[in-house]
Amino acid sequence: MKKKLTALALAVLLAISAAGCQQAQEQESSPAPESSVSVSEPESTPPQDPESSGEDSSAPESSGNEVVNTITTDNEEFNKLFSDNPIDAAYREESMDDFSAVDMEQTATKFADLWQAEVDSAYQKLLELSSGSERDQYKTEQEAWIAETPAALQEIRENAQAAGGSLSNVTAAGDAMEYYRARAAELYRELYNYDPDFSFAYSENGSASAG
Repeated sequence: MKKKLTALALAVLLAISAAGCQQAQEQESSPAPESSVSVSEPESTPPQDPESSGEDSSAPESSGNEVVNTITTDNEEFNKLFSDNPIDAAYREESMDDFSAVDMEQTATKFADLWQAEVDSAYQKLLELSSGSERDQYKTEQEAWIAETPAALQEIRENAQAAGGSLSNVTAAGDAMEYYRARAAELYRELYNYDPDFSFAYSENGSASAG
């Protein structure tokens, strides 16, 4: 009888141990929580044959940077507000006049600078409206982002060069623009919690204002 009880107890312990191992494995394989801001690239359209499309064969092929990435957050109202921002509208309009790789690179570089100005503006407004531990957290996160930026931009350039092609500089400039744009979206999303009626620093004359 004792042997039967001992065997039964051992079987129960083994079953509990196996269940615990399985649960631990499931916890380890669970994905980390997603960020409140996500970025998705636009779907690329295969380049058309210039002869069949009737286009000038000397014109540069599409780089995929004419359309900006889609910014998605946890707030639908903010998503709509950000998607209608004047910087993207101006970028689309100016991109239509780009007829060479040099034009495209210059336009992307210009708007990278404008988005960098938006980052600075959103951050300053956020510091003005926040306080306490939240304000300290914003400062810590921004300082970390600034410290990581040189390496991030270098990686963008290296990836573009590694991909090769005549539009590698255009790709690098466009990705740098999206880098600043994504950070601006993160900061404006936080600012939206304090001021849903915030305004972008960009002004219609093609520059960033202090307001």
